[in-house]
Amino acid sequence: MIDIVLSIGLIIGIIGAIFIMLSWILETKRLKEDKREFVNPLLPELTGVGAILLVVYSYIKGDAVFLILNIFVAIMIGMTLSYALKRRRRK
Repeated sequence: MIDIVLSIGLIIGIIGAIFIMLSWILETKRLKEDKREFVNPLLPELTGVGAILLVVYSYIKGDAVFLILNIFVAIMIGMTLSYALKRRRRK
C-alpha cells in the first residue's frame, strides 16, 4: 500500500514539475518574442535565490522531483533575467 502511495505521489510530483516548467518556457518565449521588458529584474533575482536554496534543500532531502524542478527553474530565471538586462542595455 505504501508503495502505491509513493508511486502516485511521484507521478503527481512529475506532472506538477512539468506544469511549472511549461509556464516558465512560455513566459521566457513571450519575453524574447515581444521585445519588451515585462519582468522586473528583482523578481527573477529573488526567485533565483529561492530556487537555488530549494535545490540545496532537495539534494539534502534526496527529493529528485524538486531537485530537477528547481535546477530547471534556476536556469529559466537566469535566461529571463538575461533577456531583460540585454533589452535594458539597448535602450
